[in-house]
Amino acid sequence: MRMGFRMKCRRAPFVYQYSYTETPKVKPVKLREPLVSPFGPGTMAKPWLGRKPLPPSKKKLPEFDSFQLPPPHKKGVKPVQAPGPFLPGSGPKYVRSREEVLGAPLTKEEIVDLIEGCKKSKRQLNMGRDGLTHNMLDNIHAHWKRRRVIKIKCKGVCTVDMDNVCEQLEEKTGGKIIYRRGGVIYLFRGRNYNYKFRPRFPLMLWKPVAPVYPRLIQRVPEGLTLEEASEMRKKGRDLTPICKLAKNGVYCDLVKNVREAFEACELVRINCQGFNASDYKKIGAKLKDLVPCVLLSFECEHILIWRGRDWKSSLVEPDESPKGLQEVNADDVDKELLASPSPSVQSLALVDVNSSNLGTSLYPTYSNEESHGNTE
Repeated sequence: MRMGFRMKCRRAPFVYQYSYTETPKVKPVKLREPLVSPFGPGTMAKPWLGRKPLPPSKKKLPEFDSFQLPPPHKKGVKPVQAPGPFLPGSGPKYVRSREEVLGAPLTKEEIVDLIEGCKKSKRQLNMGRDGLTHNMLDNIHAHWKRRRVIKIKCKGVCTVDMDNVCEQLEEKTGGKIIYRRGGVIYLFRGRNYNYKFRPRFPLMLWKPVAPVYPRLIQRVPEGLTLEEASEMRKKGRDLTPICKLAKNGVYCDLVKNVREAFEACELVRINCQGFNASDYKKIGAKLKDLVPCVLLSFECEHILIWRGRDWKSSLVEPDESPKGLQEVNADDVDKELLASPSPSVQSLALVDVNSSNLGTSLYPTYSNEESHGNTE
């Protein structure tokens, strides 16, 4: 099932969605059931349980200020990293815009030190088939409360388009991706980040039901006749798959492999046996937009795609490396990491290499009472 919930709320910095990376761009055909706001209100009974959500805690805790840390080694207090790193002669600043929170670009040495410090901790955020969900934004800021950098490990469907994952992470959190290898992302909070002034979002109390979208597989795809489409599907049954995808794997190179396969054959078959039906359908929808190509069938848990009549060879394509993703070249950081005596650092550099400007924005506070708006 593809995610498709969107909600416009007053004074919200962006349109709320259940998933910011896996929501289809096409317009839904119809709703499966009447819309119910996943944000509450707190007095609304849950649709499937008939019970009210738990009341908010009456205990009032003091607001945490990242610039006023608790005394070191204080009993009962978890370790908290100091803000920064700061340039010589500078210190923390109470700022709100994204550029001011990020501060000056990090140097290569600072990036290596930040990654080293993050690798010593086992804390990480896992991202799966639903991609970047709305409630993950609150989890990221909870990590940033005590750590300068958060490690995000992506697996499954969302890794087909890692550039989109990185773009949405930076846009929705206000952080900066300082390093990336395969499905592993290191997201920096900023030199002047203060948990006290973090953006506040209402949490979704349940997963909204996705609407009905147009069929991915057309009986007669555009550009083909019924006889041609039937012949291609028949021919595709005997075609050798270009790869066998592992369940919950990392598919950063899939789009590149499909484009290369189209240089030799107009049809490409991908083995997705063992996957959930919704997973390989999501992968097919992503390939349709990213390659681009025409979907022919999902028969026998295989994706069969045609390159289309407007296909052009990409062998002489200019390099389109994404700009603004990292402050320094990843290869330079790899050399620094390989020089480190830590064995875990050397293991990171052995992962396959896979390559992803945001304006100034103010993050308003958001209360539960204002979390109701128009749904789309």
